[in-house]
Amino acid sequence: LVVMVTVVLAAGITQFRDRWMLPIFILLPAALAMRFDAMGERGRKTQATIVFVGALLAVLVLPLSWYMHVNGGDSRGGIVRMDYRSLYDQINADGPVKTVVSSWFWVGNLRLVDADLIALDDETPDFARSIRDPAVLVLTDDRESSSDVFEELARAGYAMDTIHRTVEVPQALGFPSRKVTITKLHKKAAQ
Repeated sequence: LVVMVTVVLAAGITQFRDRWMLPIFILLPAALAMRFDAMGERGRKTQATIVFVGALLAVLVLPLSWYMHVNGGDSRGGIVRMDYRSLYDQINADGPVKTVVSSWFWVGNLRLVDADLIALDDETPDFARSIRDPAVLVLTDDRESSSDVFEELARAGYAMDTIHRTVEVPQALGFPSRKVTITKLHKKAAQ
C-alpha cells in the first residue's frame, strides 16, 4: 500500500483508478493468513474472529450495496440495466458499424451482442490503430467526462459528424429509458 501511494505521488497522477488496488486486496489477505498461521493457536482465533466479522459485515452491507446499485449514486449502476440489444440495433440503424467508441469501458458490453464489434474507450491501448470504419461515438447521460476520449479521437485523426442522434435505450427493472447520444466518426483528410 505504501509503495502504491508513493508511486502515485511521485508520478503526479491526478486520476486514481480503483482497480490499481486489486493486487493489494488480493495479496494482503493471503499475507495475513500466512502470518496468522505462523502464530499458532492465537493466530487461529484471530483468523476466526476476522472471518466472522467479515461475513457479518458482508451480510449487513448487502442490502445497502443492492440499494446503491439499483439507484446508482452517480448513474454508473444503471449501465447494467441497459438493454444492449436495443442499443446495438439503434447504433446500426443507419448501416453496420465496426467500431464503437465511448468515454467509459461500459461500451465493451456491446460485444455481448456482437462479438466482432470493436469497442474502445479512452484507456484502450493502441486506440488509434484499433479503430475500423465505420465508427461511431456513443455517450450516455452520466457524469463521466468525455474530454479524454475526444483527445484520443483527435490523435487518431478522427472527427465527429456535426449531426448527433439521441436515442432512448430501455432499461430493466422498470426504470425509465436512458438517453444515449450516437455520433458518426469520420477520418480527417490528410493535410
